[in-house]
Amino acid sequence: MYFRKKKPMVYDGDLTQSGKVLDWLTSQDVFEIRNEIEEVNKKMLEKLLEENEYVTVFFYEPNAEESRIIMEKLENIDSETDNFDIKFVKMADARYARKWGVTHLPAIVYFRKRFPSIYRGDLHSEADVLEWLRKNRFRQPELNLFMYALMAIMVAFLIYTGFLLQCFKTSPTTVVVQHQKQT
Repeated sequence: MYFRKKKPMVYDGDLTQSGKVLDWLTSQDVFEIRNEIEEVNKKMLEKLLEENEYVTVFFYEPNAEESRIIMEKLENIDSETDNFDIKFVKMADARYARKWGVTHLPAIVYFRKRFPSIYRGDLHSEADVLEWLRKNRFRQPELNLFMYALMAIMVAFLIYTGFLLQCFKTSPTTVVVQHQKQT
């Protein structure tokens, strides 16, 4: 039995299989609580990044007043991020935050397929944070622009090649050879 915020959760599997117990303890079903940004540790965050395409992490200082104020505001938009299929979690580990490029706390890092993007705007504005997350969630990868440019160059090359083949096409000269009796 595992207690999460004073609520019991029962593991139904075999307790001798430590790998399955660990998977259960770090699964989203166990640590997800509605209307609250879930606290995660390094191992849980790594598992979230493996299992989810879109994850947002609020890195904060545990005893800082500014972090507490911002966290209260961010909990208001937690349900909206669920609508965007973005997992929103929090973590109080400054050293681990530096691994992802965060230089000062509090900070928000959005992960798209494990690639981090750090929010540089006003953390006190819920609307700005939500809009930034929405834009990041629904933006098209830059690779698409590259692929369209590459296809345009390829089509232009094919048209140019066809043009050159038509311009330098030699018309077949037909030589009429008359038979000896016709002359």
